[in-house]
Amino acid sequence: MRADLQHISTFSIATGLREKNVMGFEWAWLHGDKAFLPPEVTKTNEAYGIPLNRAALQMIEARKAHPIRHKDYVFLNNGRPWNKSMYLDGVKRAAASVGLGGVAVHTFRHTFASWLAQSAVPDSIRRRLGCWSLGGSADAAYLHFDVEWLREFSEKLDPLLLTSVSPETQIVDLRML
Repeated sequence: MRADLQHISTFSIATGLREKNVMGFEWAWLHGDKAFLPPEVTKTNEAYGIPLNRAALQMIEARKAHPIRHKDYVFLNNGRPWNKSMYLDGVKRAAASVGLGGVAVHTFRHTFASWLAQSAVPDSIRRRLGCWSLGGSADAAYLHFDVEWLREFSEKLDPLLLTSVSPETQIVDLRML
């Protein structure tokens, strides 16, 4: 798997963000070890903040170190912003190369939620980390900025995604999905 595809795919699983948000992930959304997505880019039209676990941060660092950077977008495909067909084709080719079929980009979001569930993370926390609708909660308008309390749950994915090798050689082993 090419480094560009490795970075975006690992980040997708590490954060659980929607495909559109990962492909269009902007440098401006990064605030240290957190990310804040503005309401105009979310499906729910609500701003969301998420803590970035070590796996996600390693992918950000790999992109910072990459010789080709875009002024706005973090993840690039051969120097160009990703689009849906590029990303889907890359994932399908990578999955086919290890003998898997039926893997799509949205599979990463399901993997994120499944791995958190298997780590005994409560549904309400999984929904919050995955930026699913918070419902009609009176606190929903304020909770999106309070993200640090979610870090311990987000970091439950790190042992599944991190190895002892450098970020440049990190890969998503699609057979784990």
